[in-house]
Amino acid sequence: MRDSGEIAFLLSAVLLFGSAYGQISLRTQRNMDQSYSDNKSCFRCHAHERIKNDSQKIVMKHKNIIDSSLYYSSIHGGFRCVDCHSEDYMVYPHTATLKDESFLSCLDCHEGNKKTSAYHFEKISEAYQESVHAKKQGLEFTCWKCHDPHTYTVYFGIADSIGLTRMISAQNDMCEKCHAVSSEESSYRSLTEIHSWLPNQELHFRHVRCIDCHAVIPDSINVSHTIMPASQSIRNCLACHQVNSRLLFTLYKYHQSISKHHNGFYNSEILNNSYVMGANRNYWLNRLSIVFFGLALA
Repeated sequence: MRDSGEIAFLLSAVLLFGSAYGQISLRTQRNMDQSYSDNKSCFRCHAHERIKNDSQKIVMKHKNIIDSSLYYSSIHGGFRCVDCHSEDYMVYPHTATLKDESFLSCLDCHEGNKKTSAYHFEKISEAYQESVHAKKQGLEFTCWKCHDPHTYTVYFGIADSIGLTRMISAQNDMCEKCHAVSSEESSYRSLTEIHSWLPNQELHFRHVRCIDCHAVIPDSINVSHTIMPASQSIRNCLACHQVNSRLLFTLYKYHQSISKHHNGFYNSEILNNSYVMGANRNYWLNRLSIVFFGLALA
């Protein structure tokens, strides 16, 4: 039985944790409330395609329309617009010179930031510099080409709660903004045409991310940002369809702590979401097939 001193210590620890958690939650809520309040004037225009006031009607450019519900559910939803944009935007009509405002990059806020150190932004930046996008397009290709700062959500690590298929779809949407599936929507050849060699296209597009075949396997970061040239992309089926599947180090990297074998199946973490031929072989069925094969030859 625990003595009174130990019980008192445990109660104190629980109360201290509860108090700290409450303070953090309260601070987060205050930030959100402040964000809602300060951003109202911005979303009064930028959440709508058409704006009408007493003197004029304005059609907002598509790139300047922000879905407020997506913004407040995004990773940056607790920030005021002017935390990233110039305070001069609080004056309406906006001055023409604001069009030349330079936008922040990820590292402007996240470099050396202890609160986001787990994401390794510096290493992500280094990895990106080796990508085909950086080498071919240079400064014209920014973080925002893929990661919309107004809607971006971190999906890696929460796939179990939202569903892996949803995470895959969301991450592939980033690629399809430029590399659209329909050639009519893009200056590139359609994805279906480019991947005409790939069997079961629909299944692959639904259950595998683009970067699982088109990016270098990440080492010290969760999601690879080193996109390879098309000529170096993975076209060998065995890269994924084997016991030591490439997917274990890309798509299922977050699941590596899970037991690799369950009920005789290899790579059971993959089997929880889909069956990958070759990668999800069963040890006992393999042995049984050898027995049957031997009997057939006897």
